[in-house]
Amino acid sequence: MEIHVDENLCIGCGLCVNVCPKCFKMDGNGKSKFVGEYDSLDSNEKNEVLQSKDMCPVGAIVIKE
Repeated sequence: MEIHVDENLCIGCGLCVNVCPKCFKMDGNGKSKFVGEYDSLDSNEKNEVLQSKDMCPVGAIVIKE
């Protein structure tokens, strides 16, 4: 599964970082980035990633299977 944050859509609200701090980090431009490998996450972390995607106010988190 491929996950990334569309930096053109990201408004830097930090919600995804709060929900899943292991998987999302803010970069130097104030935008969120997905870090790590989805397949290596445990089930709780995978749920947090999906929750972050659902909660993103601008739909910037993109998940491709």
